[in-house]
Amino acid sequence: MRSKKIILADGHHRLESAIAYKKERAADPKASPEEKAAASYHLMYLTNAHTPDLRILPTHRLWTNFLPEEMLLEKLSPYFHIRQLYDKTEMEELILQRPYAFGLVTAQNAYKIRLKEGLWEYAHPIWPEKVKKLDLSILHYFAFEKALGMPMEEQRTSTHLRYERNLNRCYEAAAKGPEVAFITKEISMQEVLDVCHSGYTLPQKSTFFFPKTVSGLLFASLEPETP
Repeated sequence: MRSKKIILADGHHRLESAIAYKKERAADPKASPEEKAAASYHLMYLTNAHTPDLRILPTHRLWTNFLPEEMLLEKLSPYFHIRQLYDKTEMEELILQRPYAFGLVTAQNAYKIRLKEGLWEYAHPIWPEKVKKLDLSILHYFAFEKALGMPMEEQRTSTHLRYERNLNRCYEAAAKGPEVAFITKEISMQEVLDVCHSGYTLPQKSTFFFPKTVSGLLFASLEPETP
């Protein structure tokens, strides 16, 4: 395993906390060598990224929208082709057919939106091509930042943007308002690897790996006497 690269798919904050705890114990003059050693390990589950059984399911976006629907569409229209759908059940099939295509569901209507030709090149200027071409990068940059006015750095903590994996719950939330649903499609493992190898990170909530490991399958003790 020494020669292999590890892609951290989940648990970024847990790993950061574990590293901080290790440094804290290492700097503690009262900590014994055994205690310091116990804090130097972190439990992980490793899997082959190329196994055909591993999937990345989509995570949809719910945007708290206080604009009239016509104004929302007007703000999106400089960047996206917008097509109204009279049967929202067609949405998943339609957005799978083209890159940079998403569903948009409001309280009354459903739409397919697709980035206008050539615009992907004008995504965030510091991004490499692999990041610019990612569907979710397109959505977060052109829809949320450019059209709706929320800078990328604010999107991670904004209460106006939340995430939902269940498509029916997205429809229900949009029907109630004021949220509107942006329906996404799953990304490929190759896209994940390309972005990670570029040195950049994926947009938040990009990956929902399936199947999941069983919670509580293994525990790691931090007690120094634990072998």
